[in-house]
Amino acid sequence: EGAAAGTRPGVGGRGAAHGSTGTALDGGLQKREPGRRGKLFCLPRDARQALEISVQEDSEDVEVKPMGPDFGQVEGGKFTSATSATISRNLYCVPYGVDKVLEIDPMMGEMREIGGSVAMGDAKYTAAVASPQYHGLLYAAPCCAQKVLEINPHDGTVREVGPKLGNKQMAKWWAIAASPGGRLYALPYDASKVLEIDPTSGGKAKEVGPDLGTQRGKYRCVELAPNGNLYAAPLNASRVLEIDASGGIRLVGPNFGPRRMKYSCLVLAPNKLLYSPPLYADRVLEINCARGETREIGPVIGCSEAKYACAAVASNGKVYAPPLEARRVLEIDVLDHDASEIGMDVGPGYEKYSCIAAAPVGGKLYAAPREAHFVLEIDPLRLMVREVGPDLGRVERKFTCIVPGVVSELAKPSKASAEGKTPVSPGLQTGPSISDV
Repeated sequence: EGAAAGTRPGVGGRGAAHGSTGTALDGGLQKREPGRRGKLFCLPRDARQALEISVQEDSEDVEVKPMGPDFGQVEGGKFTSATSATISRNLYCVPYGVDKVLEIDPMMGEMREIGGSVAMGDAKYTAAVASPQYHGLLYAAPCCAQKVLEINPHDGTVREVGPKLGNKQMAKWWAIAASPGGRLYALPYDASKVLEIDPTSGGKAKEVGPDLGTQRGKYRCVELAPNGNLYAAPLNASRVLEIDASGGIRLVGPNFGPRRMKYSCLVLAPNKLLYSPPLYADRVLEINCARGETREIGPVIGCSEAKYACAAVASNGKVYAPPLEARRVLEIDVLDHDASEIGMDVGPGYEKYSCIAAAPVGGKLYAAPREAHFVLEIDPLRLMVREVGPDLGRVERKFTCIVPGVVSELAKPSKASAEGKTPVSPGLQTGPSISDV
């Protein structure tokens, strides 16, 4: 399934010409200095290899190529998230269907499996979070696994810690985030309570807060707001869940009813409000944390299809969501509190895209293909959408996680590079990538 590297011009004549030759100056041709280059990484769910997307400032060229080892075919999928460490530039991917953690060095473009094997099985772990207050250890709550997973980025060791939690047939917790209070909180998927993990006690975990019932698939996303509280948009739950910095847990906002699969992602916009595009809900969800207000905004979008599963903030301050079963990209204008569809029609039907990230340079966003055949590029300044790279084939659920990597300066080599030293990499501008559905 590994695809050859390549570029693809915009569909239907929408793409600009590739490359740049420079500008005329004093009768000659002045060659333009190359801009910075940045990369994004797509982690394989059912694809056999990871995918590297390479972009450059002031250029329309996009290189898409496979990277890393061939993981083969794994029933249930391989990875669904990637989390950046706080003590290094590396990314860590918890095992969803595989048996080992994957470590990615985004500067070198290298990846390797680390630590010992965890028990085989589907949906063991979905996401991890780095503890900011205890040596940068990463923790993942068990989905269908039974213990908390601890990853030590200092020495590459991986171990399961704490007591057994629930059974292997239940997808207990999905999304996880760090609270300013120092504890880590995992949102209940099929579990009835929030899971609290204390990184200062070796990852000791316990269920906390009110009993949220037996409803399956309650929450799949969580986001830290400027007020220091964590918020989760309802998937099959009926209300937004709030966790304050002291660990208080409560349901807030209106009751959105029993409809299933309402919202599956949540992003923080520059206006300090949280937004979620509709999956099976009718309209965009807006959470004003400072005022304690939750409401739906914009027009009714689509009918009964699974419209949008992920979103990301662009350099213009707006939020963009690539289509899952919708036909066009959704733009959320956070200043006007409105939403509209933009760009080309990518067609009806199958689940096209379920993860997106902003490139570290150039201001564009990229969505990795789930069942779509191509990477999707969104240019928020020109409101243009195009497919780029080679045809990646018909494999379902190819990629459900994409994260931006580091930036490399091409125009002016650093003093360290000139002296033969290894330059210090800027940090990754990303947290846990939880954008699967």
